[in-house]
Amino acid sequence: MTAQWWSYLIISFLAYGFLGWVLEGIVMLVEKHRLINRGFLTGPLLPIYGFGAVAILLLTASLRASPLLVFLVAVVAATVIEFIGHLGLEKLLGLVLWDYTGRFGNIQGRVCFTNALAFGVAGLFVVYVADPWLARVVDAMGLLVSLSAASALATLAVVDFVHSVVAVVRVRPEVESAVESLAALRGRLEQRLDELAASLDEQVAERRERLAEGRERLAEGRERLLERADRTRDRLQEARTALPTPAALLRRQRMLRRSRGTLGRLDHAFPSGRLHGQNHRGPSEQHPTDNTEQRPTGPSDDRDCAGH
Repeated sequence: MTAQWWSYLIISFLAYGFLGWVLEGIVMLVEKHRLINRGFLTGPLLPIYGFGAVAILLLTASLRASPLLVFLVAVVAATVIEFIGHLGLEKLLGLVLWDYTGRFGNIQGRVCFTNALAFGVAGLFVVYVADPWLARVVDAMGLLVSLSAASALATLAVVDFVHSVVAVVRVRPEVESAVESLAALRGRLEQRLDELAASLDEQVAERRERLAEGRERLAEGRERLLERADRTRDRLQEARTALPTPAALLRRQRMLRRSRGTLGRLDHAFPSGRLHGQNHRGPSEQHPTDNTEQRPTGPSDDRDCAGH
């Protein structure tokens, strides 16, 4: 292991860490429509990508003739490194930078099947495309330049890492306190929500009881209306039954017509109106002198009287 090899390894680590940072930034830009620093370092570097790429290059050095083996090794190596990195950040610094909970084939939300396949494809790109080009660039830089660049960049990365870790350690108590406060606030909110839910359930139950009572009253009113309607229908039926039938009305009308015809013939037969007078007057109302008053007195009548 020469200085050239070490410089190449450090430059590879930093280059792939930077590419990982760019890739994550693009993903966040597409999903969130804004740039987000996905790492905990200040600089544009995601060390887990650098560790994964270097591990794949070292483990596949003797397997370059078989892309399938390179793919499988890249899947396993990258998944293991991602799991360890997630676990270490969570346990040591209390950081959870990614969570795959809910994704297919996830393990504790730290790794998932789709990301493992993506790391396998990325491993093929690193081994067969990026690494040959980067090796030629480092060789072209020469030992002095590549070693100087590697040392300077590694120093910046170490300083950034230490600064970020110290900052996380300093703010961790405040973060934990804030988390506890948020947990307490969440507990109070949940308690309040439970109380509101209970009160709402009581109100809903009371409203349901009122609605049930209203329905019962409506049913009773409906029954009463139906009873009244039945009684009214029966009365109408009785009244309809008491009314004369059309045939009876026709018979009465014919009888009236016959009576009028008879009266007309009688009036024609007795034009003096005696029939009407006798019909309208009773026996006590007739005067015995009515007939004599109507007869004129003449000489013949006087003679009759003298003869008697």
